[in-house]
Amino acid sequence: TSTSSNYTGGLVGLNYVSLNSVTATGNVTGLHQTGGLVGQNQASINNATATGNVTGSNDVGGLAGINYWYAIGQSGALLATGNVQGYDSVGGLVGRMYGSSIYNSTAKGWVSGTSSVGGLVGYSYNSSMNSATVSNETSGSYVNGGSTVYFGVKGTNQVGGFIGYLNDSSSISGSTTNSKVV
Repeated sequence: TSTSSNYTGGLVGLNYVSLNSVTATGNVTGLHQTGGLVGQNQASINNATATGNVTGSNDVGGLAGINYWYAIGQSGALLATGNVQGYDSVGGLVGRMYGSSIYNSTAKGWVSGTSSVGGLVGYSYNSSMNSATVSNETSGSYVNGGSTVYFGVKGTNQVGGFIGYLNDSSSISGSTTNSKVV
C-alpha cells in the first residue's frame, strides 16, 4: 500500500471494528497515522500480524499508526516484524497510544525517526503496555563518517528501546527489550 494521504494501513486505513486473526504482508507508505495493519485504530485487535516495512511522517507504527481507547492483543498475540521509519511518534508496534492498552505483543523490526521514537511505542499517553517484547537489537544500520553503525532504535529526541515518550499515567509491566538505541 502506498499513498500520499493520512490514515494509511496495510489492511485498514481508519478502523472502528474489532479485527481478529488478520495478517497484512505488504510494505506501507503514507503520511500521518500510517501502520502496517491499521493507520488509525479505535477498536480491539487480536491475533494479528503485520510483516511489511512502514514509512510515514507522524504517528507511524509497525502494526498501528495510532491507537485510541481500546486494548489490543488482550485476547490474542500481536506481531509486527517490519522496519518502521517516520518523523514524530514512531514505534515498532504502535506510533502513538491514547488511553489504551497493549498486551501479548512483539515488535522485531528496526525503528528510525526524529522525536518520540520507541522499539514498541513512540509516544504513550495514559496507556499501559503489558507482556510485550521488543527484539530488534541490531537489525538496522547506517554509515556515519565511513563507519557502519548498527541499531535497533534510532532518533534524536525522546528515544527509547521500549517507549520513546512515556507520559501521564502510562505504565509498563511484564515486558522486555533488547534494543540497541543510537
